[in-house]
Amino acid sequence: MKKKLLVSALLFAMGASVLTGCGGGEKQEEPEEIVYLEESEIDSLFTNPEEYAGKYVKLSGQLLDAPETDGETTAIQAWHDVENYTQNFIAHTDAADGIQNQDYVWVDGKIDGTFSGENTFGGSVECPLIVDATVTKGSYMEIVVPTIAEISPAVSQDQNGIVVTVDKVEYAEDETRVYVTINNGTDYNFSCGTYSAKLLIDGKQMDQDTMSQTLYNSPELSELSYEVMAGTSSSGTLIFPAIEQGVAFQFILPDAYSDNYDLMFTNYMIDVPAQ
Repeated sequence: MKKKLLVSALLFAMGASVLTGCGGGEKQEEPEEIVYLEESEIDSLFTNPEEYAGKYVKLSGQLLDAPETDGETTAIQAWHDVENYTQNFIAHTDAADGIQNQDYVWVDGKIDGTFSGENTFGGSVECPLIVDATVTKGSYMEIVVPTIAEISPAVSQDQNGIVVTVDKVEYAEDETRVYVTINNGTDYNFSCGTYSAKLLIDGKQMDQDTMSQTLYNSPELSELSYEVMAGTSSSGTLIFPAIEQGVAFQFILPDAYSDNYDLMFTNYMIDVPAQ
């Protein structure tokens, strides 16, 4: 973003100052009514911002460039549709401490019509302008694949002193996150087919979602190790396609074996009851 992203805000502020100076003897205006856009109106905001000027909106998004500050005003440009890199908007705020390029954010502010200007690459930009905004940092999971519901079944299976536990399940609109812990209580290294783990629902097999970006974009999550050293444990998250909450399923962890070849294993098959 160039400083041109801040020009309209500065001109607006100057105009407001002039009007204030000319109206010293007038009656103080009533506080404006704050009306927020409905969720169903969000898409229309990006095609016709002028129609909603003066209303308020709450948007989520990801910054596509570093914030730009001029005096007390900071401008950010972000995608609202993060997965498709569309529906960009610009927000002006007086508080963006800690917000950086590519951060995921919530923006709450007043729609000021259409911004027309240039981006970092010199290309023209026309998009909604949000002023007097509050900008709050979020995470990929909170913004893109928020949890709708979660359960903590804490169900386990023990084979030869190696315990596999399904600790938690998070249900999102586009994916299911299964949190698993492997606890190796033996004196030998243990290996398993982490990348081949599956769900079994009503007799149908469900493989992991290899296209999911959640693990890549969520440093707070860990991958489940396929090798667990003697006397240690590993906890991680496996991403599957979305499933219906309240439906029982079976978590399957195949290809288990120990460095002690005298220990025999079958696939771990853990029943997660409906909750």
